[in-house]
Amino acid sequence: MSKDENQKVVALSANGVEVSLQLYQDVYASVTGKKESTSKTFYEAHHIRLNDIHNLHNQIAQLVEQYACESSNCSIVVRYSDSRSERFSSFEKFIRLAGTRSSCVEHIELEYDFLFVLPKTKEAKSYKIEFLLVSQVGLQDRLSRTSASAIELRVMEDFVNFSGNLKIEYVDVAVARNLEHQIDEWYRGIPKAEQSYIHKLAKFFTKHADNITKGSGYLAIALAAWFIISPSVVSFETTFKAVILVMLSTATVTMLGYDLGRWAGNIFRKIRPRSFIELSQIDLDTKQQLEKSRLAAFGTLLLATIFTVSIGLATTYIGKLIGL
Repeated sequence: MSKDENQKVVALSANGVEVSLQLYQDVYASVTGKKESTSKTFYEAHHIRLNDIHNLHNQIAQLVEQYACESSNCSIVVRYSDSRSERFSSFEKFIRLAGTRSSCVEHIELEYDFLFVLPKTKEAKSYKIEFLLVSQVGLQDRLSRTSASAIELRVMEDFVNFSGNLKIEYVDVAVARNLEHQIDEWYRGIPKAEQSYIHKLAKFFTKHADNITKGSGYLAIALAAWFIISPSVVSFETTFKAVILVMLSTATVTMLGYDLGRWAGNIFRKIRPRSFIELSQIDLDTKQQLEKSRLAAFGTLLLATIFTVSIGLATTYIGKLIGL
């Protein structure tokens, strides 16, 4: 590989003659019928509004003006949390009709098709952009409508943990990089939700809620057993009864504490930064409803802990009453 005086990348042909890389890629695509592709996945909790998508469309249109574009097409697919979807054959129709649905947006897929004739080529070649933008708020809303179990919901959430995906099919790599750079710069300018101390606390409780409930129950059992048995005369019989009492209480607290803790932990999983697409008021309402789960999550953990402790104390007391 080498470069000429104008910094244009060239390739060496079989007979040693320098050929423009632009022409080389064009001939290769014509002979083989193959196109290259590049992709990028995004994981940030973006907040995208309709105006942001409009700005992206305008930026892509401005970028395309520097090429000899024989034809172009834009289509947009919007999927909603109620499992409905709409396909718009033009960006203008999308702008007029996108915010008229009474359902929360789950994701938007923008698709652009271009035919470019580059300076050193004679034949137009196709380029394609597929840009998927995900609203994790909308995804959570759809999952809440299903009858899936907690484990199934957790697997589905973990599987769709990205917030966007960009794929570009191309012939000339320089064109693809320009398109990718423009879209990437647009995405950098989109507002992002940062992880607050509440999100970090929720992440901790998600992992350790079952240990908190069980640990509180064990402590309650130990204290209750101590106060119930301590007045008795220490003997083999009282020691044996104390061991049996603690074992029964511990087994009860372990089973209930684990289930209650996991239940509280699953609620805490909802408290994290989520990507969000706002096309209408229903999207904002859905997000606000999801944010209300913060207080409910902490209340759930408190109730689960209190209930586990109560079960431990009750089991210990009942064991004492029946002579254990």
